[in-house]
Amino acid sequence: MIDTAQNLKEYKKRLKKALDNKFLRSAMGTFATAYKEAQSRIFQGVDVEGCAGRSHRARMRPCPAWKSCMRPSRPRPRPPGQGAPGRQRQKGQ
Repeated sequence: MIDTAQNLKEYKKRLKKALDNKFLRSAMGTFATAYKEAQSRIFQGVDVEGCAGRSHRARMRPCPAWKSCMRPSRPRPRPPGQGAPGRQRQKGQ
């Protein structure tokens, strides 16, 4: 992972070194080919676009139970002498 921009140079060096590794390059090529073939078999007969659309619409709809998650919490007792939050006490009050 890149934590800061300072690590970007080191990250690029490590990435180039990994890409120059013949074993890793071969393994990734084999995986990419196998994944592509398996993906077409796995999703054969499935309406992927339709599933994606239904999933998107479901995420855009509010959850029916949202109100139960948003119950107001009980107010915390305040120490004596403190007013409502964000409100300053004026002298002479």
